[in-house]
Amino acid sequence: MKRCQFIAEMLSANKTRVLIDQVLFSGNNFVVMLLLARGLSPFDFGVFSSFLLAGYLMISICSALVMQPFQVRIAHVNDRAGYIQFTFLLQILLGLVLTSLVAIGLQLNIMSKTSEWEISNMELVVLVVYFNAWLIHDYFRKLFLALQEINNAIWMDGVLMLMQLLGVSLMVFRGSVLLYDILWLLTLGLTLSAGLGWYMSKLRLNTKAYQTAHIKYHKKEGGYLFMSAMFQWWSSNLFVVTSGMILGVAALGAFRLVQSSFGVLNMLLQTFENYVLPNAARKASASVNGLRSYLTTVGKQGGYVFAIILIPMFIFSKHTMYLLGGALYVQYDFIVRGMVLLYAVIYVSYSVRIPIRVLGLNKSFFKGYGLTFLISAVSFKFLLENFGIKGAILGLIINQMILILYWRSTLKQNNYKL
Repeated sequence: MKRCQFIAEMLSANKTRVLIDQVLFSGNNFVVMLLLARGLSPFDFGVFSSFLLAGYLMISICSALVMQPFQVRIAHVNDRAGYIQFTFLLQILLGLVLTSLVAIGLQLNIMSKTSEWEISNMELVVLVVYFNAWLIHDYFRKLFLALQEINNAIWMDGVLMLMQLLGVSLMVFRGSVLLYDILWLLTLGLTLSAGLGWYMSKLRLNTKAYQTAHIKYHKKEGGYLFMSAMFQWWSSNLFVVTSGMILGVAALGAFRLVQSSFGVLNMLLQTFENYVLPNAARKASASVNGLRSYLTTVGKQGGYVFAIILIPMFIFSKHTMYLLGGALYVQYDFIVRGMVLLYAVIYVSYSVRIPIRVLGLNKSFFKGYGLTFLISAVSFKFLLENFGIKGAILGLIINQMILILYWRSTLKQNNYKL
């Protein structure tokens, strides 16, 4: 009985339910990517990967201007319902503007006659609807997490997973998968999930949503967050985006396939940070030596876990690539090895990243990512034209090394010895 009670309490805990939701959401994205890599041609999978990159950029923008300021302000407003309505309307407006810009950009790219692929007006409409459904789903998911209504987020992501996994699986195993059929299917799943989110939120729109105070707050706070998000996104994705432009969409598809598979490690890193950070903050309040000792201990423990995952992937890179995408992608096994090296460096960067956060040196994040973006902008063409995808991975590793050196220097200036 005690064991059953312990399990029930553990499952009802907020942090456990947040983890369950993250597993549903990230796991669905990961499996869908693997299925599409096998069902679509390398070229179409590369085109789909470029759509995903555009979608993630729009999500970063909306999150910086809408949800991140909301997460802080919601605790201090009297009319919570009116404020939520305001953020929803702002999200809708931003989504329409951003997707319209993407549509215009695609049309201009195709009209330039340098594009590898073409898109009809109907297909463009499908893509715009897909992006807007994705942005609305993301809004409601983050809304429920911010309001601690985690069960609602789980229901949303559960419906999304059920619709997308079943639909994509049936399409792939049936054969003759078309990219825009896939987009329709993914859009349907996102629309149903977002509709469920709307229903559960009991959101109603009225004139109270238009408050000058809300607009001023989001303009002020969102501006800095927007710039930070742009620097972080571009410093992380500049090499990925330009690899598709310079090397072709098929190469981009292979790159994104491996990146998606390493998304599991991103989950581990996020969990690691979420667990270590509050404990590190408590250690730091007692003594800096205690903080340093604690980070050394957990750093070694986490390093063993990462080594167990990364070393076999490096040794059996061809087998890993075959499992991810099939025989057509085995030629890109070097991407797996490169990404293993990249994630080893990323893990090392946490030895300086966490002290930076614990000591409240948050401006160093903005400056660090701004610096890596500038260096990426200067070097990407040379690296890609001379080394191909290997150059893209090298550029990402260089970015992480720059962050480590810059954050290490900042810590030294603040009398923190590593």
